[in-house]
Amino acid sequence: MRVRISRAQIALLWSLTFPGFGQIYNRQVIKGFTLIGLEFLINLQGGINRAILYSFHGQFAPASQSVDWNWLLFYPCIYIFAAGEAFHQATLQDHKEYPKKALVPFILAAMGGTIGAIYGYQFGFGPIFNGLIGMAIGALIGQFLSKRILVDL
Repeated sequence: MRVRISRAQIALLWSLTFPGFGQIYNRQVIKGFTLIGLEFLINLQGGINRAILYSFHGQFAPASQSVDWNWLLFYPCIYIFAAGEAFHQATLQDHKEYPKKALVPFILAAMGGTIGAIYGYQFGFGPIFNGLIGMAIGALIGQFLSKRILVDL
C-alpha cells in the first residue's frame, strides 16, 4: 500500500521541523528567511534552548526560571503561524479552495501553546512541555470544531 502525502502536508511537515522551511518549500524564500530570522531572534532572546535542555532532563523549575517570558510567549504564535501559513499557501498553489474554517485548528493551537507555556511556570512540566501539550490540545479541539462548523467563516 502506498501512502499519498499532499504538497500541503509536506509544507506543513517542513514548517513544523523549523519555522520558515515550509515557506521555502513553497518557493516563498523572503517570507521563509524572515520567519527563520524571527525564530532565531525569539529563541536566542528567550533562552528557549536552555529551557528545552532543562525540560528534557526533568528539571522544570530551572526551565521556568531560565527563560525570558517576554520573548517565550511569542514562540508558539510564530511556530504555528509558520505551519498554518505554509499549509495554506501550498493548498492555494495546488489551485484548491481553502476554507477559512480550516484555520481554526492552527489558531487554537497557537492559543493553547501560549496558555500552556504560561501555566508551565506554576505547575506541570515547565513552559516547554506544557506549551507543546497546550498546542496539541488546541489543535485537537480546533480540528473537532472545524468539522462541526457548517458554514465558512
